[in-house]
Amino acid sequence: MDKFYNSKVFEKLQDKETGLYMESSEYVYDLFKDEINFGRIVQAEI
Repeated sequence: MDKFYNSKVFEKLQDKETGLYMESSEYVYDLFKDEINFGRIVQAEI
């Protein structure tokens, strides 16, 4: 959980401007996995 709470995905999840809070938990988890695997968020939507 510490990795998630300190991730860019969590930061963007808190930002209402991104709209990420409206996405499914599966989508958010996929973004998080990308951040862990590639060191950044891969999807260009955010």
